[in-house]
Amino acid sequence: MKALLLKEYDSNQSTYAATFIFFAVAAWVIGDDQIPSFVSILFVGVYLFSTSYVDDQNNSHILINSLPVNRCLVVTSKYINGLLVGMLLLILTIVPNILIPGYTPLTEIALAAAAIMMVIAFYYPIYIIFGHRFMGYVFSAVLIGLLVMGPILSNTNVLDTIVIFLQQQSTVALMTGVTAASILILILSWMISVRVYVAKQF
Repeated sequence: MKALLLKEYDSNQSTYAATFIFFAVAAWVIGDDQIPSFVSILFVGVYLFSTSYVDDQNNSHILINSLPVNRCLVVTSKYINGLLVGMLLLILTIVPNILIPGYTPLTEIALAAAAIMMVIAFYYPIYIIFGHRFMGYVFSAVLIGLLVMGPILSNTNVLDTIVIFLQQQSTVALMTGVTAASILILILSWMISVRVYVAKQF
């Protein structure tokens, strides 16, 4: 597992650097007194898409599967790597908000962490099944959807209704429920990814 994680790091060093540099720029441009948590969620998606592109360009999957490596561990290393990067991006969002000064509510942190897990949970099974080109279409569609729907939602009371509903819930119950559901979905996603990857021909 350690060797696979080091391989992920070695083959994607430029992607790591680009992700964190553009994250810092986006946080500086978008953020006013606070860095929105959605920036970390967005860049997790960017990171996953970029690393899968690099892997496809380098035919990394062929190289890895030519070695005596357990395919389950290959998939697991990708999930762990994605989670580590996602949590690091979230920490880089939270810490400046504390120092500015300001604060990030625990519910927002929990929801952002859950969203990061959901992005990873949906990305990898689709990528392993359909490939990087299909994920390019999905990624483009999501970005266009965000650009189109963002202004529309901001001018309606949909987001306000959701925020009010969440504020009415118990903080502990909300955080526990969202975190537990996200972890379960992530585990289910991992199981699907492992099953598909093990059966896949390279």
